[in-house]
Amino acid sequence: FGAFADAGEACAPDGKAFPTMLVPDLESAMLDGGSPSKAFLDKVNLAFDKCLRQEAPGSDALSQAGVERYLTTINKELGRGSEFRFAEAAMKERGSSAL
Repeated sequence: FGAFADAGEACAPDGKAFPTMLVPDLESAMLDGGSPSKAFLDKVNLAFDKCLRQEAPGSDALSQAGVERYLTTINKELGRGSEFRFAEAAMKERGSSAL
């Protein structure tokens, strides 16, 4: 092995290292019988309400900036996740940048 060789890649049958991150099973915390769990929905709704409170007083929709703030809050990055694709499709269908 060289000074910076990846031993995992060198030992793997196809030359590709196996995943090395061990993470908790999030699916069991997010789903209940195949549907979103109450705890998960509560957290998503809390994030949405927090972003909605930053809109104009009395507003019942998120502006484009609010949508981006919400998506960044729940996905940590704009442009990823099914929520981003859903929001994009919903705004396109409505012909509006607000949700």
